[in-house]
Amino acid sequence: MDTLLKQMIEERDAAARQRDIFDAKVRTLNTLIHDYQNSLGRASQSDLFGRVMSRAERSEHVANMMRAAEELILAAKRPLTRSELQDALEARGYQIDGTDKAKVLGTNLWRSGRFRSIKGAGYWPKQSPLPAEYREYEERGSIIQ
Repeated sequence: MDTLLKQMIEERDAAARQRDIFDAKVRTLNTLIHDYQNSLGRASQSDLFGRVMSRAERSEHVANMMRAAEELILAAKRPLTRSELQDALEARGYQIDGTDKAKVLGTNLWRSGRFRSIKGAGYWPKQSPLPAEYREYEERGSIIQ
């Protein structure tokens, strides 16, 4: 009887993990659809990045990028480093300007106020509980404060 109960608990937990992955994919697709719909009637992405973005366009671009970063982290179910986030965001078509793109991205992550930096692990959304295996890691304080 204990074996059956343990097996059912394991199956339930596996289903919950699959649901979380599916939910993250749905959120990502919703963001992509939203971004695409917002870009209709405006300049294409390539046209937008071929010229200097206005302050409002840049602000919207960074906000969308921060939402995408949060979705990527939650989908991975672990903190992601700046380099991992940079690669994943650029693969999604986000432009990160600057000679040190990872540093620019890190600055945007801090300025957004949405993420905490976990020393030795990467970035994690402040609004989500940190996975148990990272709770002993030290949270890095901001040098910007």
